[in-house]
Amino acid sequence: MTKNPMSSTYTLYMNPSSQLQLQWDSHIIYWTSESPSSASNLTAFLTAGGALQLQDPSLKAVWSVFGEGHNDYVNYRFLRLDVDGNLCLYSWIEASQSWRSVWQAVEDQCKVFATCGQRGVCVFTASGSTDCRCPFEVTESNQCLVPYDQECESGSNMLTYKNTYLYGIYPPDDSVVISTLQQCEQLCLNDTQCTVATFSNNGRPQCSIKKTKYVTGHADPSLSSISFIKRCSGPFAVNPGLTKSPPPKLPPRLCVPCLMGAVSGTFLIFANPPAWNYFHHLQKKKLYYAKCCFSFHKPKSKGLKCVLLLRNQEPHQGSQGSNWAKYVQGCATKKSPDCG
Repeated sequence: MTKNPMSSTYTLYMNPSSQLQLQWDSHIIYWTSESPSSASNLTAFLTAGGALQLQDPSLKAVWSVFGEGHNDYVNYRFLRLDVDGNLCLYSWIEASQSWRSVWQAVEDQCKVFATCGQRGVCVFTASGSTDCRCPFEVTESNQCLVPYDQECESGSNMLTYKNTYLYGIYPPDDSVVISTLQQCEQLCLNDTQCTVATFSNNGRPQCSIKKTKYVTGHADPSLSSISFIKRCSGPFAVNPGLTKSPPPKLPPRLCVPCLMGAVSGTFLIFANPPAWNYFHHLQKKKLYYAKCCFSFHKPKSKGLKCVLLLRNQEPHQGSQGSNWAKYVQGCATKKSPDCG
């Protein structure tokens, strides 16, 4: 058995029971035709009407499947085992001058064994097409591998993936035991060689144990399977499938120089009655005053300089009022040359 993913191939063949089968890597069978097991010496035919048949020596069809528009007049048809592992029937469409797939052996492409290979887990997109996504660890060679290292010294824990069925591909020799969901997770956690465990219950609860980093599978909301992925619990271990919460925002620090400037300015205003008009002007501009003040509270900031400029700047009248507003806004964003 090969462990090289590049040398693994999909094959269509007829078994001794005269059934068509699709297999991966010479021994993993993932599709079988429903021909009668008692039939023998059958031959596969693709008819002019677009039907794939198994016929006995008398040319009687004992099994057949039909593609879309099989009774339509079509000049050309062909049957092909595609590189994605699915057996497909194609018809030539004159109107569009193109080939169209009218039948495929495995209806759900994600159920073709190792259809994603080492590129991750097969999922359906919103448009209905399939995609391969990696919930594990992507290597420099763009491989999707389980992040568990058997030699991790900090212990290990399990990540839970609901609605996900996983299986090993290199080698594809999962061991299956009857267990509960909790037992399945614990079995893998206690086994130093186990990398992934998948629990499924299709009438019989069972746990599939994998002992390889080369794992693939498929995920869909309709699946009841739950998979557990082992990872090292070191301080830098992360789960690529989860999003970290953003750090909490800290309240703004108090601008001490600004407060000092504001207090001194207030004292001068109350001590000097003619300054009331100037104080009234500052009240109108307090929004910009605060904005500038809290913009410069870092080390070596020039917040106090900005406050003093605002305090000592004479108010402008008429058309120059807009220039004052621009000046304050420029100060708050450090765009004004006077504010550094």
